Amino acid sequence: MTFNRTDYPANQAPFGIVAADMDGDGDQDLVVANSQRDPSSVNPDTGNQISVLRNNGNGTFTAPVSLTTGIGPSVRAGDLDGDGDIDLVTANSTDDTVSILRNDGRGNFAAPVNFVTGDRPSGSFEYQTPSISNFIKIS
Repeated sequence: MTFNRTDYPANQAPFGIVAADMDGDGDQDLVVANSQRDPSSVNPDTGNQISVLRNNGNGTFTAPVSLTTGIGPSVRAGDLDGDGDIDLVTANSTDDTVSILRNDGRGNFAAPVNFVTGDRPSGSFEYQTPSISNFIKIS
């Protein structure tokens, strides 16, 4: 099998990526965390967006759709509310929050709900039940 390189725009300073079926069509879509990371800056993480690139079904992707999160996001995907579609959660290391973006089942996301955490959440999580309180493990 041979892969050819294709570059896709994903906003400012893509930092992390997750693949999951966001729109229920069976194809793996891409979600990119845009931390706008600049280690030379006094405040290295200033980005507050993630980009969703839907799979066209043939291995190519749409232009990115940007969604607002907290500052310095890392992104994970999972069914947070038990409705069968993939939601998004970001750990926002600069403003010490977690953002939850619920999916409507067609790949459209509600405005983020932000929760204050401890210092610099890292973005790891584990699934136990479809309830948010048991889903996210901030480390």
